[in-house]
Amino acid sequence: MEWLKEPPPYPLAIAHRAANEAALLRKAEEAGVDVVEADIWPYRGRLEVRHLKTMGPVPLLWDRWKLTPGWTKRLVLDDLLESGAGPHLMLDLKGQNREASQRILATVRGAMPGQAFTVCSRSWSLLEAFAEVPGVNVVHSVGSTAQLAAIWKRLRAFPGSGISIHQRLLTPELVAKLRERVPVVMTWPVNDETRMWQLIEWGANGIISDRLDVLEKLLAER
Repeated sequence: MEWLKEPPPYPLAIAHRAANEAALLRKAEEAGVDVVEADIWPYRGRLEVRHLKTMGPVPLLWDRWKLTPGWTKRLVLDDLLESGAGPHLMLDLKGQNREASQRILATVRGAMPGQAFTVCSRSWSLLEAFAEVPGVNVVHSVGSTAQLAAIWKRLRAFPGSGISIHQRLLTPELVAKLRERVPVVMTWPVNDETRMWQLIEWGANGIISDRLDVLEKLLAER
């Protein structure tokens, strides 16, 4: 699945964070989604698959209202790839470590030679290692008005990349403007069916959702 040359023939069903946990990945596969997302953090020489953030020397992982022990076994990218990720894999690159991007590319290519995959990040510099690499879809994530203001210059430097943008930033006019420049406009988090159909009507062609039941509605319409 490569979107570098032309947009997909239908809106993509993308399971948000589904590849971070084995149970969620199985459910996403069973639902028949097009893409599963995994969050990748470089940490102490490892490429860890998790959305939760570390707390420096404190042995806890956190995200907003959630805390979890940091000493439990953590999934790493090698293990995810060895298990066979099923649907098309999208890696959301976290942190600021540009050297880790090269390691991620080598790891995925070693485990999935010749197989297409996607990388996205709000830290745009992390994506530069993947630019113009055959079989890799590069997606710039936009989560703020400041990033939205900066994205147009970025797209001129990296033509053919996709966009993943927070749904609260979108308007019909903005989607149309983005679709003139990129083959895929993904949006997140879309956890309401009514909102999903509205965004698709505006022209968004990638729906990123935490809810498989919402994505199943999208898949059923095919």
